[in-house]
Amino acid sequence: TGTILVPADGVPILEHPWVVLTPTPELDRLKDALVSSPAAIEARAEAGLLEPGTAGYTSPAGVVGSAVPVRDIANIPAAFALAGSGNKSADALVMIDVSGSMDAVTPEGTLLKTVTSSTAVLVQALDPATSVALWEFSYLLEGAAHHREVMASAPMETNRGVLTGALGALRTLPDGGTALNTSVVDAVAHVRETWDPDRANLVMIFTDGRDEDAPGTLDLASSIAALQAGADPARPVQLAIFGYGAADTAALQQMVDANGGEGGVYPIASSAQVLGAFAEAVGDGLIFP
Repeated sequence: TGTILVPADGVPILEHPWVVLTPTPELDRLKDALVSSPAAIEARAEAGLLEPGTAGYTSPAGVVGSAVPVRDIANIPAAFALAGSGNKSADALVMIDVSGSMDAVTPEGTLLKTVTSSTAVLVQALDPATSVALWEFSYLLEGAAHHREVMASAPMETNRGVLTGALGALRTLPDGGTALNTSVVDAVAHVRETWDPDRANLVMIFTDGRDEDAPGTLDLASSIAALQAGADPARPVQLAIFGYGAADTAALQQMVDANGGEGGVYPIASSAQVLGAFAEAVGDGLIFP
């Protein structure tokens, strides 16, 4: 027999968010079939599952209990689900490599396609209050600058769809070089200039991770020196570099260390890995402040 224990504060609900990267009529019909249709509701009832918004329940043994209130499912991105109620919003700069080497063929099409698909997954996991800016980088994109602003910083609450669309519109430069070292230094300096004490301040870089020492750019030693000179413990900037393909992880880690060590280098082989890498990358700053 045994004793059934019912928590006095209610039973927490295990939720299964439906995350759509690119809405289509086919996905809408699938969601209706799996979530909203009478057959789906009946199947959940037969399995003993509760419907969204259920405030109370009766167990098969006849025990009556209450469910712990939660936010509406549409407002719980994956990062919030990992963090619980203690997560911290962020100001993030996402910078993506569009050099010619990003045209390398992968199972998902090209390396750039793998990167943008990964980043689109990440976008869905960000808290609505988090603001994101998008840059692309290669070599001499605008005059003497090696990076270009694609989208100004804006909160995900209103700009998630715009960012997803901007990611999908990125294209490689077939003959473009990779001024990676200089671009990393520029990105970190930009976020430090706009540093917000009430937020996690992040730079997230997606690249195949191999600088080409092009004329007019910083070599590794110079970029390390610049990052060390700009490092400010009073205004920490977390640097997370997601390396795809033949990324030079040792050189990338040296730049992370020169910036103060917050963040890391995360090798990525497919878009399926990005959420786990993101959780590890921002665990101390965004998810568990």
